[in-house]
Amino acid sequence: MVCLMSAVVDSAYLRTLQDSGVCTSGIDVTQAPYAADPTGTSDSSSAFNAAIIAAGAAGQTVCLPPGTYTAMADINVNVNGVTISAPSGATIMYGNPSGLQFFIRPQTVGSMALFLTVKAAIVQSSNNKAVGIAQNQCSGNSITGNTASSNGEEGITADNQSNGGQIAGNILTGNAISGGVGNIGIDFASGLSVSGNVIQNSMDGVPGLKTQNNLGPTFGLSISGNTFTDNAGAAIWLFCNSGKCTVGSTVSGNTFSGNATPSDKSALARAVQTFWDDAKQLANAGYAMVAPLTEVNPWQQFSAFPEMNPFRLYSTNVFSWRNLFNKVDFGEGD
Repeated sequence: MVCLMSAVVDSAYLRTLQDSGVCTSGIDVTQAPYAADPTGTSDSSSAFNAAIIAAGAAGQTVCLPPGTYTAMADINVNVNGVTISAPSGATIMYGNPSGLQFFIRPQTVGSMALFLTVKAAIVQSSNNKAVGIAQNQCSGNSITGNTASSNGEEGITADNQSNGGQIAGNILTGNAISGGVGNIGIDFASGLSVSGNVIQNSMDGVPGLKTQNNLGPTFGLSISGNTFTDNAGAAIWLFCNSGKCTVGSTVSGNTFSGNATPSDKSALARAVQTFWDDAKQLANAGYAMVAPLTEVNPWQQFSAFPEMNPFRLYSTNVFSWRNLFNKVDFGEGD
């Protein structure tokens, strides 16, 4: 995959937009020469693409006034540091079920220099094999305050060394209609904070959040303060995929209700990959153990994937072996 984003992006560069929805700075995508249609009647794909290129060259912001924008072709962000903002929210609707995406890709192959914040967008792609808000090989992003609903695949993803940053305060509902691994999917990423999200009604039998790890192991997640409700699979699944596991992560202070694999303590324990003494930690906390719980040496993950070696990624931090273990405290549940 590439860095996909079906959303409005607002990086920390811009703080001058007013809550009125009026674009007070940067490029108003509805104005000439771009002329995106906020009524959704006509295709705004080319308007977005032209405005994004212009904004990247000038270090400006693409601003979306309130409205519904239809995309009938791919929207491509292939410049670093671009800012896209919806001061009062906007809706991007895919007008074609063929898998259109909002692509955010590194300017150079292998680059991880995109620092983006997705904010205040409503993203829908019902009947479209599309991800709502997705990152691939682009780090340091902040995805906050969005609604990702009814997407064909995940609502939000972070894949392929999309390291650092946060997924916070979003509403994810009814995603993974026809594919994907959960409302939130993470694969081969490090140091992400997932906090304060409402994660509900995932479809197609998948969890609220899953680390799929097709590409490689995932390290150092913080999953806290989220509400998992009525997901079609387990609430949280830190998956170990053919030896590519999730290590050094913390699950704490989340709330669970009505998840289909159900959200009782035993199911939650089963749904979380544990390592070494973490199984004992869960048992001591009163969580029933449901076999099989696989415990692996986390260091083995980094021998096969040296680019994810925490001592390399976080060379400025003081590291200890304890940081390689998962720490699980599920919080409130049924």
